Amino acid sequence: MAENAKIQVVFATILAETSPQALPLGTACVVSSVRSAKLKNVQTALCDISYDEAKEQNKDAAEFLAEKILQAAEKSDSNTLVVSFSAFVWNVVDCVRTAEIVKAKTKVRTVFVCGGPEITARARVSALHTDHAQTNAAAHQFDDLAVFDYLIQGEGETAFVELLKKIDNNMVGSSANSANTSHNAKKRPKLIVGKTEDCSKLSSPWLDGTIDPVTYNGVLWELSRGCPYACSYCFESKGERRVRKFPMERLEKEIELFARKKVPQLFVLDPTFNADRERALQLLKLMAKKLPDAHYQFEVRAECMDKSLAEAFTNLSCSLQIGLQSANPQVLKNINRTFERKNFSRKIALLNDYGLVFGFDLIYGLPGDTLPSFRDSIDYALSLYPNHLELFRLSVLPGTALYEQALKFGLKFDSKPPYHVQCSPTFSQSDLLKAEHLAFACNVFYSAGRAVTWFLSLLHPLKIKPSQFLADFAEWQRCNNCARNTGFDPCTQPHTEIERMQLSFLQFKYDEKHLSYAIPALRDVVRLNGALSRACGEGEETILDVSYDPEAIFSGEAMDILAFADEACMENFKVRIFVGDEGPDYEIL
Repeated sequence: MAENAKIQVVFATILAETSPQALPLGTACVVSSVRSAKLKNVQTALCDISYDEAKEQNKDAAEFLAEKILQAAEKSDSNTLVVSFSAFVWNVVDCVRTAEIVKAKTKVRTVFVCGGPEITARARVSALHTDHAQTNAAAHQFDDLAVFDYLIQGEGETAFVELLKKIDNNMVGSSANSANTSHNAKKRPKLIVGKTEDCSKLSSPWLDGTIDPVTYNGVLWELSRGCPYACSYCFESKGERRVRKFPMERLEKEIELFARKKVPQLFVLDPTFNADRERALQLLKLMAKKLPDAHYQFEVRAECMDKSLAEAFTNLSCSLQIGLQSANPQVLKNINRTFERKNFSRKIALLNDYGLVFGFDLIYGLPGDTLPSFRDSIDYALSLYPNHLELFRLSVLPGTALYEQALKFGLKFDSKPPYHVQCSPTFSQSDLLKAEHLAFACNVFYSAGRAVTWFLSLLHPLKIKPSQFLADFAEWQRCNNCARNTGFDPCTQPHTEIERMQLSFLQFKYDEKHLSYAIPALRDVVRLNGALSRACGEGEETILDVSYDPEAIFSGEAMDILAFADEACMENFKVRIFVGDEGPDYEIL
């Protein structure tokens, strides 16, 4: 490095939302690596904003982040500024815009670097030599990234340190003078291929103070890297099958730090936490011992569950997310996944037996999928009583095996992020739109509506499949101006508002089937369970006037809603639902 060179490195990240699940862990890992290398005359700063934060302050996200980067640069007396971005499918456009704003305003020589999953994916596509229909697009994968001087493919800890060693005052990078040169002259950024890191040699951004869990009210916890599976739609499908594990000694120190910081929630990043059963049991024991009061979220594979694991999960407050993706074996075969319905159902029954909270992921628009097949998958998934469903339109991500197979399967998809499938030979554009509205209706009514405890029992008298009920609800939403395209957002609505919608639609359906006599009982079931969920989730106290004995409702007698409405005596009750010493509770006033 040139004598007297002073380099300010600003690591910039645009987060999807303000959430413990959206903190800048990948960026922090690179910052930690740079700091541990102790490079002479290099100063580092970590700048991150979220789209939620920008919206709250009524600012454009790119302009907001650029403002923070320039403020960080002004605090330094450096004569070279290095700005590094972490690009994902959902923020890459704003990363480019931010760099362009900084480039136009900075007063010192500036070098722009970009890494992250989106860059790695594009680099893989650019390296392909194939007759794929997207070949022409692949040749120009970096055209919109010309503002950057360097792109880092793969893991960036070592690669970024090596890059900084090469940057000095005599290096030609983007500068205030060059920023005003011809914008028509396109340059290609230099591609740096990062090596696969040895996890045992990496510094911890948590332990060295690079990132503080208190700031984000939670933790993204990386226990390993890599995935043993090869699902073709997933970015990991083109990566290593080998799982590289962080040492238990490091993980124990990290969770002890989290305990001292009183971290309330941890999201475990491993794509299949329970792939290694013995290690999973060891880690669950460590979590229960060191930090039993936090809430944990895991991604698990149902097929890898057994009684020992299920029991170990019960020692924690936790939720499990399971990638079902589809219940159609042929569709799953097309994306290099296997599925045996009886075995899957048996494993999920085990989770229900142990009272564990879990949800499923489903993807619509997969190769060979159809709208009826997607609806069947919803019906199957809901028959297993998940606490929530996450439903997504397929994204044909560059760098995945499915991207290379898109021509074979006849997939047409957006060439720009988020690369959504537009249509396929089996899933038309209009059917995809119907699936999109169905997914939104399911999210509102079932997941945001916390309907798991009563959903199937209240649908039974209607003699209608869950997917048809939800499709009818989607139409009801359209007629009542609360559909997806109206801007209605269930995440910003109080649960009581969604509950009001649930009751209105249920009453409509029960009236339609001439079952109006059961509506008072139905209302009590929905409202009492809703109040109990709010006591559990938000610590909210509710006082309700109900038509039936709450003890009968909570005992399960009302799960056969028609028999209950026929046989139970109506009587006015006032009930208080609250959080007691041992959790949510109720009393009759």
